[in-house]
Amino acid sequence: MMNNAWNLDGSMSANKKKGWKAEDNGAAASKGAPKRGARGGASRGGAAAAMGGGASRGGADEDAMPAMNMTEAQLMERFREKLAKRGNRGIMGLGRSFKIADDDRSGSLGTEEFQKAIHDFRVGFQPAQSAKLFKVFDRDGSGTIDYEEFLRGVRGVMNDFRKGLAGKAFKIMDKNGSGSIDIDDIRQRYNAKMHPDVKAGKKTEDEILYEFIDTFEQHHSDNKEDSRDGNVSMGEWIEYYNNVSMSVDRDDYFELMMNQAWNLKGDRVTKKAWGGEV
Repeated sequence: MMNNAWNLDGSMSANKKKGWKAEDNGAAASKGAPKRGARGGASRGGAAAAMGGGASRGGADEDAMPAMNMTEAQLMERFREKLAKRGNRGIMGLGRSFKIADDDRSGSLGTEEFQKAIHDFRVGFQPAQSAKLFKVFDRDGSGTIDYEEFLRGVRGVMNDFRKGLAGKAFKIMDKNGSGSIDIDDIRQRYNAKMHPDVKAGKKTEDEILYEFIDTFEQHHSDNKEDSRDGNVSMGEWIEYYNNVSMSVDRDDYFELMMNQAWNLKGDRVTKKAWGGEV
């Protein structure tokens, strides 16, 4: 890939200039480029496509003014497609776009700043459509969109393959099959005696285990309709891994991470102490 891009071994003509889409002989520069597999990161809710860039320009139908009666899902899909055309690559590209729109440097976008971002992305939305999309991004109903909400909205949820792995891990943790994970389930999986704060007398074992549960509930309670009750539901578990998944581009890496964390293959000792397996 690197040699094709930069002629590292000098085997290609030095006088040959490349156009943006092809060399000057008209051959497609992208010919023969490997395609991402169905289990690649690009399948995440159609969202990672917004990171890849390089998409060819669409026809007249794609560039037409969006209909005013588009649903929230259609508006989001349109937004992702337009980001892909702009060539935003990865988190860094989205971060720059977010900071440019954040005029007051508050770390979040209000409605006017969001409409500015929509205009800069050349999505073609009318103010009413931008306002509708704003509510989709504003998951906690705060009236502003922080970067995590923005990123989550663009990248979407996990694909089915990742959801399957997360669901398998949930079932491992839900020892009694109740459909939720409570402190008794955690006790059977983790031994908190070796946690530094327990050893130092700063916290009890139960306090550490409840902090473990709270980690999963915290991600789900970003939604204004959710609350913490000391039990982790499947929805809360999946929501946590939706957020984790955003920073893992490839499905095979995600699978490796999940297996190391939850022993999905069942080939290791199943109870862990905080300092290591026991």
